[in-house]
Amino acid sequence: CAAAVWATATRSHRCDHVVLVGKSLGTQAMARLIDQTPELRLARCVWLTPIFADNAVMESIEKHKPRSLFVGGTSDATFDSERMERALSATGGSKLVLDGANHSLERPGDVRASVAAISALLDALERFMTKE
Repeated sequence: CAAAVWATATRSHRCDHVVLVGKSLGTQAMARLIDQTPELRLARCVWLTPIFADNAVMESIEKHKPRSLFVGGTSDATFDSERMERALSATGGSKLVLDGANHSLERPGDVRASVAAISALLDALERFMTKE
């Protein structure tokens, strides 16, 4: 389905720079899209709370080595620091690990810390998008 959307979009529009952003289960779709669409292997990829436990996600990252930013929270049950390091090693990418943040990238019960986490995410995105 995602490959069909890409094909339809590029039929009428030329894309010089593509950024793929996936959150949680969306990172699985993103990995499949990169596998199925060779021209997207040059896209910048933002992996928000990636599902590293899915071997297909790790295999796609390690095989295609997309320019990547990985974002996760230490209080997220799906956070896997070992696999994040593997993904970083494969891609030479960047990471943002939010201490105490959950799968929603927030710190429940602490509004200021949650806002600070979003601010850190925006800073990381800006750095990632502006580096060559």
